[in-house]
Amino acid sequence: TAGDGCSALCAVEAGYACSGAPSACATTCGDGVKAGAEECDNGAANGSNAPCSAACAAQACGCSPP
Repeated sequence: TAGDGCSALCAVEAGYACSGAPSACATTCGDGVKAGAEECDNGAANGSNAPCSAACAAQACGCSPP
């Protein structure tokens, strides 16, 4: 199903990595592709002092929450 990591044609969707049979797909945080439940993904720019955290969560004012 589109949006879960595997397209209707059984191809891996952008921003996901899949493994196993049947496959289990998960987003790849830090690849620069916002996918699945990721709030953001700015690739290598993700981090503690950036608008997008290393866990692909949006941060207010580019600061890690306390």
